[in-house]
Amino acid sequence: MILRIKLLCRLGIEKVGKKDLIRFLYVGILIASFGDKILRPSEDSKITLFRILVPVMTLLLFYTKPIRVYNYILLLIVTLAYSLLASYTSPYSTFSFAAYLNFFTLIPFWWLCIDLREQNDEFFLYNLSRGIVYITLLLCVIQFFFGGVYFNTQNRLPEVNIYFNNGNELGLALSSFVPLYFFLERGRFKKIVVISLIIFLSWHNHARGTFFSVILFLFMYYNVVLFMRYKLLYLAFFVLVSVFSLSFILNFRIFGITVIDFFIEPLKHLVQLDPIKPNIGSITMRVNNIIFGIKEFKDNYLIGIGPDNSRAMVQSHIVYRAFSTQSMHNMVFQIVTEWGILGILFMGYFFRSIYIRIVEKTLPNFLLMFSIFLSLILASSISSGPFVNYAYLFMFYSTILYLPEIITRFNDEYERKG
Repeated sequence: MILRIKLLCRLGIEKVGKKDLIRFLYVGILIASFGDKILRPSEDSKITLFRILVPVMTLLLFYTKPIRVYNYILLLIVTLAYSLLASYTSPYSTFSFAAYLNFFTLIPFWWLCIDLREQNDEFFLYNLSRGIVYITLLLCVIQFFFGGVYFNTQNRLPEVNIYFNNGNELGLALSSFVPLYFFLERGRFKKIVVISLIIFLSWHNHARGTFFSVILFLFMYYNVVLFMRYKLLYLAFFVLVSVFSLSFILNFRIFGITVIDFFIEPLKHLVQLDPIKPNIGSITMRVNNIIFGIKEFKDNYLIGIGPDNSRAMVQSHIVYRAFSTQSMHNMVFQIVTEWGILGILFMGYFFRSIYIRIVEKTLPNFLLMFSIFLSLILASSISSGPFVNYAYLFMFYSTILYLPEIITRFNDEYERKG
């Protein structure tokens, strides 16, 4: 009887195929990462389904490409030694092993996306991300009209956040999908409906960063197209319109805040590394957190202050705890603040990944890449950490992996209309 069961299992595995089984497990791990907030015993629990599956993911990555074992061990030793040095030479002298592992998981998660891209049909990864976004948007519409709060998430009704912790994290995931969807989706009507719904949800949730990231991407893309088509004629027109529009724009209010207060004043304080006083309010604290982080980066000899110590840094400057952010809320500067030079090299690796996938090094293509990734980085400026939102990381990684297709679609469209 036992032999028959073993034989049936073996025949079943052979029929399904190792490739299909690995793909099934990868997709399951990916879905667990999207639902990281709700797939845990309680809201404050550190044990999540995705974290339990991380060792399984690691073994699968080793199985598909054994050379990764050596890369993994080397990265583990180097990053662990570096994070210990940064942590105990910083003013906070504490080391968070959990935060270290969360950051380190960014690399295996990148490998997982590579495998899903390379070991399946050409557009399998894109179709998977599109399907997840469609289901997510459907759940958003249901919650918008009928309410309800998902377990382990914040209750901010009428804000829509479904299985994400809050509306900001939902907006981050959805807005980061827009550039990929904009270029790879064929149906014009579907693109208009989906992107409009994403913009509406960001506006409804007061997720300023994600709202402006989508608007910025669309604005820069169409300006790139018009500039490349009409050159100096369009440039002269753009300057003329900008001058006449300046007085209106400066007095225009966004979420009840003037454009000067929203952009110009914070930028001035950032350039001067002069914290805004008092340290109260969402925008003020986000700007000040960046300033505090840059100062810590400089004061700690560019080494960084160690994983999760940015949280202690932010909390040491809090004036009113009830109305304050508890973390940096900026992925890029949190990586720089905590990981210093190593964090910059880490981000440099992904910029290199972007550069080598630009098949033709032309001005339009570079301007296109600039518009895409500037919008993605702007969107990430609202998140509470570089490892919290795996949905955003998945969209970011997928965009990098599909850059050759994005550029090809862009050039084909540009030449067809040119």
